[in-house]
Amino acid sequence: SGQEFRLGLAAQNLGPGLKFDQESSPLPATDGLGLAWQARPKGDLLTLSADQVLGRDQPHYMAAGAEYVVWRILAFRAGFRTDQDIGPGFRGGVGFKLKAFDVDYAFAGFGELGSMHRIGLLVRLGGPVETTPPEERALDAIFQKAARLMREQRHYEAVIEYAKVLEIDPGNEKALEGMKRAHQAMPDR
Repeated sequence: SGQEFRLGLAAQNLGPGLKFDQESSPLPATDGLGLAWQARPKGDLLTLSADQVLGRDQPHYMAAGAEYVVWRILAFRAGFRTDQDIGPGFRGGVGFKLKAFDVDYAFAGFGELGSMHRIGLLVRLGGPVETTPPEERALDAIFQKAARLMREQRHYEAVIEYAKVLEIDPGNEKALEGMKRAHQAMPDR
């Protein structure tokens, strides 16, 4: 169906804490529960998420966010946290993903204190990086097989291949168009 739900649990800062000389301090332990939903409208990736964080030594908070990735290279992000004391809890950002590096920018407003800006740079060293998701590689392989079957005048088999694409990505326009061409090319009975 092109949609996916994910559920996550996390426990952070477990352990005895920090010790200096004869004094020890516990770590700020937290437990978290998160839920995310992903969909692929028009082939792009949309992710919506929500988190509930329970602090054992600090107040709990909720967070929600959204990310929309266009053409697998440009990401738009927005979010909200309930535990911010100063200013609204809204955050936003944008990211660019290229083969050799990623550049990310994020901001959060803190009322009269101004805004916080973060810029991140990730550089990939070494060999080439595969940026095509496995699902898309599988669809490409099916389309190549369907095109070969069309060239060989094996239209019935091409229809079956296009149907496989529609099982993975319902409403795929390229598959629907290919199926239509295959039906039109079939000899009349």
